[in-house]
Amino acid sequence: MVSVSQRASSGSVNNPTTLAEISGIAIDVGGTKIAVARIANGIVQERRKISTVADDTPQTLIDKLEAQVRQLNLQQYDRIAAAVSGRVDHAGNWHAVNQSTLGTITQVPLAQLLSERFSRPVPVINDAVAGAIAEHQFGAAQNTENMAYLTISTGVGAGLILNGKPLFSSRGLIGHVGFTSSAYSTRLCGSGRVGTVESIASGKAIVSLAEEAGYAADTIAVFEAFRRGEPWASEIVKQSAAAIAALSADLAAILDLECIVLGGSVGLADGYCNEVNNAQRDLPPLFQVAVVASALDDSVLIGALA
Repeated sequence: MVSVSQRASSGSVNNPTTLAEISGIAIDVGGTKIAVARIANGIVQERRKISTVADDTPQTLIDKLEAQVRQLNLQQYDRIAAAVSGRVDHAGNWHAVNQSTLGTITQVPLAQLLSERFSRPVPVINDAVAGAIAEHQFGAAQNTENMAYLTISTGVGAGLILNGKPLFSSRGLIGHVGFTSSAYSTRLCGSGRVGTVESIASGKAIVSLAEEAGYAADTIAVFEAFRRGEPWASEIVKQSAAAIAALSADLAAILDLECIVLGGSVGLADGYCNEVNNAQRDLPPLFQVAVVASALDDSVLIGALA
């Protein structure tokens, strides 16, 4: 394990102390969408969003990122930082873990390529780590020493803060908790493992389970059906939440966390956080941890620049 200074391997670290000090252009590359935003004094002023194409080559993806960033009226003095789904190693190379969502991403020197493209240092970190940094400094987990930001969206991943500092590792695998085992699943995961948290709790898993139940529905439609009390949707959502509650207990046992902040389209879906906390009630009190929704609207974008 390496220190937070690893973050500087692909660019500079600004270390702002208040949200109002966050300014620049942030990039967020996920398994479903790509977002870029201009942030001024901690507030998103303008954003662009496009869909992620799983079989885009790295060159095509970087061309798309550049086009979106330049639409934000890029200036010579603008800071740029990126957060991405997947592993970011100590040298700033990007690797997909779930090949079904980012199939062409293998040891892409993203920090170097973006820095060359924009003629300035462009730090690159994992998206969940970015979310953890933002929520710890400015959001729901302020005044904690040990916390996790758990993003549940296309996949499942975590950014970890221990003793007040974000954790990084040489291969960038730290925090990929979605690929740990879950008693709730026997399904094949895109990581190549069987029976993982991601294979039962993620947005992709929720859509797949809905299709198997005979419903062609995206995650939004599944949650709408869940809130209407439709049994098939309730079963899928409650199963996802139970898997996340069990994961939270595992993280509490390993890391003694004070708080877990939920993010991502599934994590922030109306009613989901309550379901996770309801599922926690079946666990011994020692392994229950405070699970709360993200307090910031754009944790990952803000954390990339923080």
